[in-house]
Amino acid sequence: MSGLRSIAFVTPTAALGGAERALLDLAASLRAAAPALRLDALVGEDGPLVDALRGVGADAAVVPLPAALAALGEGGGGRRWLRLGRGAAASAGYLRRLATALADRAPDVVHTNGMKAHVLGALVGPPRPVIWHIRDLVGQRRLARRALRALRDRARGALAVSGLVARDLAACGVRLPTAVLHDAVDTDRFAPDPAGLAATPQGQRPLRIGLVATYSRWKGHRVFLEAAARLGGDARLVIVGGPIYRTEGSQLDEGTLRRWAAAAGVEERLELVPFQADLVPIYRGLDVVVHASTTPEPFGLTIAEALSCGRAVVAAADAGCVELLTPGRDLLVVPAGDPAALARALTALRDDAPRRAALGAAGRAVAVERLGRGRLGPALLAAYARLGATRAT
Repeated sequence: MSGLRSIAFVTPTAALGGAERALLDLAASLRAAAPALRLDALVGEDGPLVDALRGVGADAAVVPLPAALAALGEGGGGRRWLRLGRGAAASAGYLRRLATALADRAPDVVHTNGMKAHVLGALVGPPRPVIWHIRDLVGQRRLARRALRALRDRARGALAVSGLVARDLAACGVRLPTAVLHDAVDTDRFAPDPAGLAATPQGQRPLRIGLVATYSRWKGHRVFLEAAARLGGDARLVIVGGPIYRTEGSQLDEGTLRRWAAAAGVEERLELVPFQADLVPIYRGLDVVVHASTTPEPFGLTIAEALSCGRAVVAAADAGCVELLTPGRDLLVVPAGDPAALARALTALRDDAPRRAALGAAGRAVAVERLGRGRLGPALLAAYARLGATRAT
């Protein structure tokens, strides 16, 4: 084994979105694979992620991210990204605190999770190896792309959550040694209902079709609602999520979703469920899970979670997770941003319970085979070695 003794994760938010759930799975798998390895986590705010990380054996601490930095993004206020490396007042104090916290822990590797963390970690990380865990398509983010290009010499390498992300990173000029590490799920927890309660025979209740996503503008909520309007019938529509991040200009609100539902004529069939820390009962209660992102999805953790729960899934074709799957056997795929195509796929499943069951069974099988989180820890340690982030013993 390598001489790796400790890892410090740096992540900006404590909300339990997809990137944060993926980090939890990574930490849990590392703890199982290397029990003696010290895991620290420096989180930019207090919240559910902090306790969850502690629950899987990481020593999590809060290094508060100033509100001005937390709100930065490609939307409102996004131009302030360029000030991070120029001693802006909002970043200077935080960088000092983060540097002190890293020095106190003296990790062998600084592992950053999230675009802000990549920038901030690179600014304070050296001489420690800094590994960027890229969960975004950097080519879609003009300001972030510039920042990562400028700082790439301060990172040892990158982990990409899919081949799609790795290719995008290279194409947009952030040229670093890169290893692909697909996200994963806890297939023991995300599992079909053992009592079979979710599989009520067709005809005893309306079909339940759901979209599970943060209220980010690109997650396809409007596409979902417009497709549902074309579907017809009495299918119940469920949107699960909320505006859980602090980034300005990037998220929808409930009022917007309700206006869209009214315009599509489906408001009476729509149920809005607030963000849920435990999504397993949500997936089990749905007959079909929809992934409707309108731009390429770096991975698509909700796809993997729904498959692992044995649900029939209809997903946008250009999601990184799909590269591990067989469309038509494990799930159905449709072009991104196409409500007509999504409606056709949902119509095909609406009255075909055996087809839904077959997709659910195949999806569960492939999740266990390829998407289980047990592989993450060993794969990460091997990736560190390939990227030159560990010492030989």
